[in-house]
Amino acid sequence: MVLSMWVQGLIVIGIYMAVVLMIGYWAWRKGVTSLHDFAIAEGSLGIFVLTLTVAATIQSAFVYMGYAGWLYSDGIGAMLDTFSVLSSAVVFWYVGRRLWVLNRRFGYLSLAEFTSNFYQNRYIGDIVLFLSVFFTLPYVGLQLAGAGYVFDVLTEGKIPFAIGALVLLLVIIVYTYLGGIRAVAWTDAFQGVFMFVMFMVGGWWIIKNAFGSIGEAFRQGYLANPALFTLPGPSGSLTMPSYFSGWVVFILGLVFAPHVIIRTLTGKSLDTLKWSSILAGVYMAVMVILVPAYAFGAHAIFPDLAQPDRVFPMLLLKYTSILFASTVLAGALAAMMSTADSQCHAVSTLLAVDFYRKYVKKDASEEELYRITKYSVLIVGVLSYIILLWQPPFLVKLLFMSYGGIALIGPVVIGALYWSRASSTGALTGLIVGLITTALFQYFIPAPLGLRPGFIGVVAESICFVVVSLLTKPVPEEVVRSHQKEINEIIGSRI
Repeated sequence: MVLSMWVQGLIVIGIYMAVVLMIGYWAWRKGVTSLHDFAIAEGSLGIFVLTLTVAATIQSAFVYMGYAGWLYSDGIGAMLDTFSVLSSAVVFWYVGRRLWVLNRRFGYLSLAEFTSNFYQNRYIGDIVLFLSVFFTLPYVGLQLAGAGYVFDVLTEGKIPFAIGALVLLLVIIVYTYLGGIRAVAWTDAFQGVFMFVMFMVGGWWIIKNAFGSIGEAFRQGYLANPALFTLPGPSGSLTMPSYFSGWVVFILGLVFAPHVIIRTLTGKSLDTLKWSSILAGVYMAVMVILVPAYAFGAHAIFPDLAQPDRVFPMLLLKYTSILFASTVLAGALAAMMSTADSQCHAVSTLLAVDFYRKYVKKDASEEELYRITKYSVLIVGVLSYIILLWQPPFLVKLLFMSYGGIALIGPVVIGALYWSRASSTGALTGLIVGLITTALFQYFIPAPLGLRPGFIGVVAESICFVVVSLLTKPVPEEVVRSHQKEINEIIGSRI
């Protein structure tokens, strides 16, 4: 009996998910049942695993689905993603090295905990917690949406969008619940290698079979739609202000996202963190190098796609065999899983450390917090699936909403790490003004000049933070000394 093509594809993906579950189970058996092991693997990850878990966490559904769709819709301006990941790797190191030292000295597990203690104001930590959780949950939904698209396209609609997303979510919950960051990091390492190879080979095969060469892909794209190669692009949305503001929002949104920033605490040394930052940046930039060619060339094949996010799987299914396409799309699921698992893990840690311990039971033991963190994984998964059922129409719009909100965390954290004149009043005022400004321009007021709402919010926040800090009493000198000056001495001249 010959199996139909879509059944063959599902078998490939099923085998892949089984392998991921086995790796997660193995990692769980290697760990210990404690909050710090569940949250940061006791700071024991080496360069190989840390590099891949950072890179795989950032390379999400957006890379496999949204990025090609964005290039297809908006043209060359969408290539800012490549510059953003390289810049974010630098920021990740310069922010992360200080957080790594602070974790060793004070045991901080989150930015909310750190900012509350530095500014000696619990409300600042509460707002940071709110931003981290509220704007990450839609991002988990984005990963699930990507999985739903993959299953829907691969099975020609036989497995609905919502069911495909649910399958991915259940697999993620199982190994994240069992092993925490250790299981997440080791599955990320496997998935990071797998998705890199599959994405590069898949892109090369599409270009070879559909166009013959990279140059020909660009040529056909130009003939089909010349506006792809100029700003503001075919849709007219990517002006220079939009381009620059999107770059800033991407960097801050990437680095200060809870599932990314927590990885600064997992490296076993500062050297490990430094080299992982560099290598992760290289990984992310190289991985997307072929995408513009087939995304632009797709205009000659699919001139008027109603759902641009599906351009990559549609090209795969048209120009490669079903078994190969299924294997590459398993890599797409790897990209989604390696981000969604990290987000579920990070948010569950925040709920235990910054909400439960702070407002429910202040004297909770580490064992109790460990259990609460595991239960929170289930809660985050359910909430993310509910958000998914809203059916966001376009992945990139949802991504910018998430990054724009999380980017607001950046100024107060950078101030706490580097600026001795920062004040509690300034930080609190800046956060409130930034959040209100972002919400207004995201939902009620058209942003001028095509600027990203998150960028306008960050600028408003930064101005208020600086001005109010200069007019009010700064953080006590002893706090500045322990959190900044002594950290400078420890870090020394490290680049």
